[in-house]
Amino acid sequence: MTEENIYPEAAVKTKTVGMMIGLILIVAFISFYTFPKEIVRVQKAAILMEDGSIRDTTINIVGTLERPVFKPSKFSGEFTIEDIKATEENTLLDLNVVQKKNGINMANWVYHSSNQPLELKMPGIIWFDKDFGNISIQSTNQWLEKSGDNDLQPIKIISPAVSFEQAAAVQAELANRFGSPLEPLQKE
Repeated sequence: MTEENIYPEAAVKTKTVGMMIGLILIVAFISFYTFPKEIVRVQKAAILMEDGSIRDTTINIVGTLERPVFKPSKFSGEFTIEDIKATEENTLLDLNVVQKKNGINMANWVYHSSNQPLELKMPGIIWFDKDFGNISIQSTNQWLEKSGDNDLQPIKIISPAVSFEQAAAVQAELANRFGSPLEPLQKE
């Protein structure tokens, strides 16, 4: 006779305890592992000025997008926009996703100065898909100088795009999936 036949209750208890430990380990792994994804992207973008003009630029993204199962996603790394010097001179705070709808993430966009005391710069909101393939950034204050004077103006940066038509298509895709407060572009 085998030991299982002599002590059937002990065998059942041993299997139950083993399955419980396995289940606890699986739940712990899923709860604490962040499922990181390395992001390295260089893509064209359109800067849409308040006055209706458009400038093309390039966005460089290098970092890690953490996608935990039970917590919001977070991007840590560098996100520079050519022609916007402040993105190269200052440090981007982690992009902590505050809302996610239909695969589109919304996060606060804030840089801080390297100087002491720290100063927050360039606040805005960013919407992006799972791998930063489509991006819409909207400034909440003035980022770029208007041509001809020192006044600053709020802007939108949309990628991938180099024209209003391309920017409008990307914005429409993001807005259709995310909804309010992200809205399609209107020709001025």
